Amino acid sequence: MSDQPSLLEPTLSESKKPAKPTYSNQAHFLVSFFGGPLAILVFFALGFYRMEKLKENILLTMVIGAISIALYLTNIYLLTSGYYVDLIDGFSPSTVMRRMNNILGVLTFGTLYLTHRHLFTMSENHHESASPWKAVLISILGVIPIQVTLYKVMGVM
Repeated sequence: MSDQPSLLEPTLSESKKPAKPTYSNQAHFLVSFFGGPLAILVFFALGFYRMEKLKENILLTMVIGAISIALYLTNIYLLTSGYYVDLIDGFSPSTVMRRMNNILGVLTFGTLYLTHRHLFTMSENHHESASPWKAVLISILGVIPIQVTLYKVMGVM
């Protein structure tokens, strides 16, 4: 009989709040396409922070981010050194860099999605996702000055 009062107590305390949903797949894809690899890394970090899972996921995200940024900087270097001359015939260097930014952003999103898909599946199963607009604006608009500065320093613009 002593177990009955414990059954009536709430199971969730202040320290064990239910997990907040992540942002939708569509929001992640759009940020990756329009913002590139730097923006999707910021967007994932904001999503992890919102879900209170930043400490658990930051190391893998940083490793994937470092690889993505290394590929990004390698592409800028190859573009400015003339390696892509045959590839970009007829296109301006800034157009080629924007397309590479799109491709690397989507590849970064795909890699991050595959490594963290359990978080997306949880939100899809409950048919809920957070409103992404503030995080989208922070991610994309916050990265634009960094990208423009990087392009100018590397001589793309």
